[in-house]
Amino acid sequence: MFNYKKLNEALDYFKVIFPGTHWEKEKYKWQAVKHFQEHWDENATDFSEMWMKATEKTGNLLASRYNFPRGMIRDFIEVAPEKVRAMFAALFDESKDLETRVRSFQSASDNLLETHKEEKGWKQHFQSTNAISTYLWLRFPDKYYISKSSEILRLAKVLEVKQKIRQEAVGKMLDCYKIFDELRPYFKADDELTQILKQSIDDTCYADPEMVTLLVDFSYYLGQEYKSMLADEGKTQYVEYDPGITVEQWKQLLQNEDIFNPSSLKVVRRFLDYEKEAAISQIASKYGLTNNFYNKNTVDTGVRVRDELQLERPFEGSNKGSWRFLFTGRLGDGKDSGLFLWKLRDELKEALETVDLSHIPLYEHEETQKTQSLSYTKADFLDEVYLSEKNYDTLVALLNHRKNIILQGPPGVGKTFMAKRLAYSIIGEKREDNVQLIQFHQSYSYEDFIMGYKPDADGFYLEEGLFYKLCKQAEDNPTENFYLIIDEINRGNLSRIFGELMMLIEKDYRDTELYIAYSDEPFSVPGNLYLIGTMNTADRSLAMIDYALRRRFSFFTMTPAFDSKGFKAHQAKQNDPKFNQLITTVKELNRAISEDTSLGEGFCIGHSYFCENSVSSSDWLHHVVHYELLPMLAEYWFDNVDKYKEWEDRLTGVLDD
Repeated sequence: MFNYKKLNEALDYFKVIFPGTHWEKEKYKWQAVKHFQEHWDENATDFSEMWMKATEKTGNLLASRYNFPRGMIRDFIEVAPEKVRAMFAALFDESKDLETRVRSFQSASDNLLETHKEEKGWKQHFQSTNAISTYLWLRFPDKYYISKSSEILRLAKVLEVKQKIRQEAVGKMLDCYKIFDELRPYFKADDELTQILKQSIDDTCYADPEMVTLLVDFSYYLGQEYKSMLADEGKTQYVEYDPGITVEQWKQLLQNEDIFNPSSLKVVRRFLDYEKEAAISQIASKYGLTNNFYNKNTVDTGVRVRDELQLERPFEGSNKGSWRFLFTGRLGDGKDSGLFLWKLRDELKEALETVDLSHIPLYEHEETQKTQSLSYTKADFLDEVYLSEKNYDTLVALLNHRKNIILQGPPGVGKTFMAKRLAYSIIGEKREDNVQLIQFHQSYSYEDFIMGYKPDADGFYLEEGLFYKLCKQAEDNPTENFYLIIDEINRGNLSRIFGELMMLIEKDYRDTELYIAYSDEPFSVPGNLYLIGTMNTADRSLAMIDYALRRRFSFFTMTPAFDSKGFKAHQAKQNDPKFNQLITTVKELNRAISEDTSLGEGFCIGHSYFCENSVSSSDWLHHVVHYELLPMLAEYWFDNVDKYKEWEDRLTGVLDD
């Protein structure tokens, strides 16, 4: 529907500017939504007062130099409060067709204006589709967007949207919604963008779980900011900006720890080592850490440089583009098409070559080996995981012999928790690079796991999956062990995900080469790569695990460990009679579940529900019972209300004693 290359180009820059001054300026949108959600009351006695309070943080969204929809609603309420109340009730009635609701709201506004224009001297009511879409967005922030004609047309132009956009106002608004709906899954699938938003949001803001407001802001950005970054349409070079900082000034700045902190120095040292222009993603891939680390620290450093030297902003009246103090940039072409390429300014590069940066790690693993690769032994495992030493030795022997195991058991027995620590204990230290975690689901495929073609603006490109990459990493480091933990392994279509590798993961076929789909080179699963799957035995919606895979794995059953030495020590530390009574009740509940012919031991309650807090509290126990245990029991005994009620009373009775 749109040009993915253009979208990626715009997003690259959006990710750079969003966490800094852009967020400071546009944060009010997320605050406006939360404030509206907290104060909107359709049945308020004083509808006018409620309206003004609920919308008081909307700023220029509902009031600007020549546009006053918020104030006009207030004026409408003064002359016809119940009519306006009914207008909003109808607009927010989700059982009705959206187009009908929007047109009805405009029609009602027309009628109010016509009725009172002579009396009040009104010229227009300002209830455009832009205003109405803003009301819908405030009320349903996970579903509706702000639709502004000028911005959506610019967005459509920049992203080369193929969909035809109607000229009539309501039709244009609905077409705008279709475009946003097409864009939203792309945004939600971008882990980096999701992380940037999460790190920006605070308690004053709406969480924006569906990224609707972020899309609205991106549309604004394309219309108001991004267009000014391009020198001329069709050229790859961005608008040039020269801050005029000399080599000597850069030397002084580099020695100032308030300007160039260790994170800042990591960024510039790695670009210096790369020697040529590079995309943020290329630097992150080679040296470690996330794209957001480089984006954020570059922007923050640029702001500090600007303030220290009292420089003009790169764009008049805007705090955008602070990265430009350190770098020049352009849109890539050829093999770098679709990337935004950064290059250290010549003066900064010359200054860096005179500074000793040996104390700054070039590769992230240099630092993580010192700070994160902590020793982790069998004793550490037994201290954290409530498993006997005999069972631990059995697990290690099974994994080393078979190379593939599945940890199966009821919910809450700590399968995933144990899987990671089992790998650490065999390695002898917590090495995150050697232990990867993935979760299977019903739509996960061979193309995601191994290798497959993915669409882009120019057609399709071949992308390597996690398993393929981890195999290559293990192959390149034959003296180290690598572990892939597959959470909820039985949720995936295993034959479809593993394909021809079903044979290669078998221990007797490790290091055996085979030509696989999408590749013209032989591929093998190295012997130093181990697979640890987890499987929830209480998931009744799932079929039995594929037999072809079952015979290639050893299965280890985990059970609730309330009577283990480790859990008893944890329980003793709580020193809480109510906690003890609840554990006793849960153990009795597990006996009832085990004896139930429709359930069985695979549905018992695990001990990990009671291990999340080091210190017991009434609020925590209430949360565990009401929001974790009881919903699960309601599912277990959905056809036996009396049984559910019995255990609801017993569990809540412990809390009420």
